[in-house]
Amino acid sequence: YIKEPAELLKPGQLVKVQVLSADPKAKRIALSMKALEAPPAHTGRPSPPPRPEPRKPDLNAQLARLNDRFRSR
Repeated sequence: YIKEPAELLKPGQLVKVQVLSADPKAKRIALSMKALEAPPAHTGRPSPPPRPEPRKPDLNAQLARLNDRFRSR
């Protein structure tokens, strides 16, 4: 929040802003320069690499194992 625009800007300086709200009765307008900025780059610790998906055994291999179990009984 900036109380006085002169804290940041000079008279006549051109800037790009987004209008957040306007109140004609109070003769006020809310502007944002931040809304148009790109989001900051991630500066925290790096995220861990994605976990590999667990390998699913081949259906034929599963059937062969089941068949071996039934034969051994």
